[in-house]
Amino acid sequence: MAQIHARELSTGELAWRWIDYLADGYATDATAKSILDTTEVWVVPIANPDGVDIVASGGNSPKLQRKNADNSRGSCTGTNIGVDLNRNSTFKWGGDSNSACAETYQGVSAGSEPEVQALEKLARAIFPDQRGTGNNDPAPSTAKGTMITLHSYGNDIIIPWGFTQATSPNDAQYRRLGAKYSASNGYLVGTNEETVGYDTSGTTDDFTYGELGVASVTFEVGGSSGTCGGFLPRYTCVDSTFWPKNKGALITAAKAAAAPYQQ
Repeated sequence: MAQIHARELSTGELAWRWIDYLADGYATDATAKSILDTTEVWVVPIANPDGVDIVASGGNSPKLQRKNADNSRGSCTGTNIGVDLNRNSTFKWGGDSNSACAETYQGVSAGSEPEVQALEKLARAIFPDQRGTGNNDPAPSTAKGTMITLHSYGNDIIIPWGFTQATSPNDAQYRRLGAKYSASNGYLVGTNEETVGYDTSGTTDDFTYGELGVASVTFEVGGSSGTCGGFLPRYTCVDSTFWPKNKGALITAAKAAAAPYQQ
């Protein structure tokens, strides 16, 4: 899934490239054909459509809207309106900002936003519950499913947990799987503390792993500077850098989906 943070433009483009690769390549690319013949693949290329509309309304000067377009709380203006959808998920919600105009505003309650409700409903429809309820209950080695949520920027592969600095009960398996992703894109594999340096609550990947046991990670696409860095990289960077780096990682995720914790 991509563009849950609307201004992270490269992530939506990567998701579309992944769709095109699988659909257009089925007849001519053996790997694409093998994936679609054996694996159910779901792609949400834009998880925050209203926020993306705000970004696009700036034309050649995109508005840096991060959150959705819910302006029902506070007296926020401009790109400060909205709820951070990646802090609104129902698993371990409540550790981020209660200030309506803050970039990490978590909303009035867990799963209050329709976008999050739709994403969680989709995840529950695709995946069975494969993990216990305790923080230290690991997903079993037989658990199926991989999930990548694309963000920018940082050149990181972030593994659970996000809500705490404690490592997940599947930490060793996550690091092995992350290393396989990193073999393609060269990103740093680690927890929030080891990568971005801050905790996050109510995130999508904590939800799909914590509630369902799905092997879930965040890719932070692109660096912090340069023409291919930040929230507004040059469009040419998608084909020159982001897609070539991440195509192999997405293929690895699809191939690993049958047994991600046994990689």
